Amino acid sequence: MFMKTDIEQDVEKIATTLKAMITHLIGSHIEFHVSYKVHEKTTVFHIVVDRCAMGKILGTKGKNLNAIRTWIQSSSARLGVRAVIDSPTCLDGLEP
Repeated sequence: MFMKTDIEQDVEKIATTLKAMITHLIGSHIEFHVSYKVHEKTTVFHIVVDRCAMGKILGTKGKNLNAIRTWIQSSSARLGVRAVIDSPTCLDGLEP
């Protein structure tokens, strides 16, 4: 049986909170996905969102995305890992 390490459990909690933040930004009716990949010292979060909600994620001059990145970095700092968010990508062909 595979047991998650403490770091993996904490990263999963951060991912869950990130999903909640994005849901509040774009609404629950718009489809999106949050995934992550844990490397040795870095965790990379990937956000895939419908094209119509991309502006809500980015915000004016990228302020929303920068705020999310700052929160992710500060939340993961206690884990001793570096966390980054890739630039959001679009889900094509999805209707809002």
